[in-house]
Amino acid sequence: MPKQEKVIHYVPGFWNGQAYVKAACGAEITCEEASSLFTNCPNCKLEWRRLAVP
Repeated sequence: MPKQEKVIHYVPGFWNGQAYVKAACGAEITCEEASSLFTNCPNCKLEWRRLAVP
């Protein structure tokens, strides 16, 4: 059985030590599932690209 990759969501900015944060895709996640530098969540990728384009 293949090991499923952990989904990492994009959360911009600083989280101020919060246990739960809201990802760019709208999901309420723990800090273990969050990154401001990387995402493999397809919905977060779309939002990240939208925010990156001026």
